[in-house]
Amino acid sequence: MTIRLALRRGVRVVNRAIGLWFLFYASLTLVAALPAAALTAIAFHSLGHSAWAETLGRRLNLEWIGELAAVYGAMPVQPVMAAAIGAFAISAVVQLFLLGGALEIFAKRRWFGAATFFGGCGRNFWRLFRLALYCLILLAAVYGIDAGLGAAAEKIWGQGTEATPLIHWGWFRAALDLLLLGWLNLIFDYTAIHLVAEDNRKPFRSLWRTFRFTWTNFGQIAGLAAVLWIIRLALTAASVGITQVFPQLSVGAVLVLLLVRQGLVVGRIWSRLLLYASQCEMYDEIAEATALASPEPTRQPGAWRSLA
Repeated sequence: MTIRLALRRGVRVVNRAIGLWFLFYASLTLVAALPAAALTAIAFHSLGHSAWAETLGRRLNLEWIGELAAVYGAMPVQPVMAAAIGAFAISAVVQLFLLGGALEIFAKRRWFGAATFFGGCGRNFWRLFRLALYCLILLAAVYGIDAGLGAAAEKIWGQGTEATPLIHWGWFRAALDLLLLGWLNLIFDYTAIHLVAEDNRKPFRSLWRTFRFTWTNFGQIAGLAAVLWIIRLALTAASVGITQVFPQLSVGAVLVLLLVRQGLVVGRIWSRLLLYASQCEMYDEIAEATALASPEPTRQPGAWRSLA
């Protein structure tokens, strides 16, 4: 399958599941609100007694850091770290939960419905959770390789006066890290698709099979992922750019900016769903030529061919 065809099918599939956009939006907004409320409580504990409260309330100012340091005697590292760790853990669990429902629709070619989506969320969560744990081990291995390369460079060139070899070696390490992390991300995505599409309950075995799947078809898979990530980065850059250049001089302007930014949030959610849907389309086309496809697939290969 060509990248263009996978994208076209993915766009049409996602656009027919508009309800899925808003389920993701509501869930992720709620998750983001919890750590934001915790961090806001830290800020307003000091700002409530500060003459800067009105000024800092209109936009973030670096003087707030000095205000917090004055109140606590130092930066409140423990509350901030606790909120950050809690936000990461909650976000990761919710992401895996929602991923199970999205793949239930895209990988098995089912029409969107709340019962189908949440049924897939519950059915697929634990296998995706175990897959994520295995991938964390691989992630640790990637960082171990990077640390080993860094230590080797220090041993070879660390005592010299010429910095150029270390700089070039640093570029090599960064490129290798990017390649390995990108490949690991593809392995996770396509293993998750395989687990759901084939109703497989053995993530460890599927993980190793996916190594061969992604290696054999790396050009198609990586090319599709690159295009999809460019779309996501463009939407993120648009959100940041609008925030920086849009004037916030009145309540009306702030409300308009809020609406625009929420629209871009929905756009980023759409791009994430497009990532899942397009990868499912790519998987469905090339899985028959690999050992990943089961003899009796649970998906419906011809269900959406009219969308092409």
